[in-house]
Amino acid sequence: MFKKRCGATLLEGMIVIAILAVIFTILSVIFVGQGTFFQRENARLDTALDNTRALNDILMQSREALMVTSTLSIDSVLYASGPQQLILKLYSLNAGGDFITSSFDYVVYYLDAVYPNKLMKKVAPALASSRTAVTKSLDNNVSALNFSYNSPDFNQVNQITVYLETAKMAAGTNFVTSSTVRTMLRNR
Repeated sequence: MFKKRCGATLLEGMIVIAILAVIFTILSVIFVGQGTFFQRENARLDTALDNTRALNDILMQSREALMVTSTLSIDSVLYASGPQQLILKLYSLNAGGDFITSSFDYVVYYLDAVYPNKLMKKVAPALASSRTAVTKSLDNNVSALNFSYNSPDFNQVNQITVYLETAKMAAGTNFVTSSTVRTMLRNR
């Protein structure tokens, strides 16, 4: 009498497609939101890590320094300690890591002239030193840098204050990490 039907009607198929479309839309919004969240958190962590790494390097070298030098010429480039540059004079090190008290190395921190958001470190060792001559980038996202000294006479400086601000844009948000540290020259 009655024919038994197999399969689904067109209406049932459209309802299944509509439900799947809603589920897909919700999942895609969550997925995109998580990607944006990841980008923002990654930028926040990167700025904090870059800031901390650069400051730790400056603090470590400052603590080993004998003095702040007012000017220094390396490879025909003149560096001058001031608010944007720091020149440290350190004892040279022998192969065993001990001081060579009659020989000196220099470490310069400065903002790159071509890329002004790049904090650079240049090491200029003496011939007898085991330190390696190197120029490297410490931070590529510097938005502000200031070195201040406890004396206007660089021969008398025994304390350095460093302000470093690092900024990075991600997912339409600018993340900024700023730190101020003060250090003493221990070998002074």
